[in-house]
Amino acid sequence: MTSPDPSQHHVRALLKNHELKVVLDSPDNDYRFEYYTTTFKDSETGDLRYVRTYRLLDLLRRSMTQEPWDAYELEKQTTLVTGLLKYSRYRISRIVAGWSIKCPSCGETIRGKIWESAPKTCTAKGSPKCRQRFDDDQLVEEILIDHAI
Repeated sequence: MTSPDPSQHHVRALLKNHELKVVLDSPDNDYRFEYYTTTFKDSETGDLRYVRTYRLLDLLRRSMTQEPWDAYELEKQTTLVTGLLKYSRYRISRIVAGWSIKCPSCGETIRGKIWESAPKTCTAKGSPKCRQRFDDDQLVEEILIDHAI
């Protein structure tokens, strides 16, 4: 499947949206870029701050960059991603809008945003409370678009 030429406007809109995780795969599926949102607590105000960031995964060696090797700048990343899509035949393989976990015990489905941590136990309200423990492999990404462009 050949990808249409991505416009910088379209790429910028995807990368700017804090609600989405954007995943790009290399043509040979050896490398993956992931653009996503993280949070940290502001040391002065104590408020949560949302930060857009990215990482590179080496799928052959099963490794990834520890931290982004450069500051996340929207215009710089827009140019990089547009170039990867247009000239290096990378493709946007997934756009993720969040995650969900279905409790195997009570059947409750818990959903969250990409920057929210998934709970380790069921948080279903009721009497008695469920508190079923979750395994990491029970987390499912809420895929908005698969093989987007």
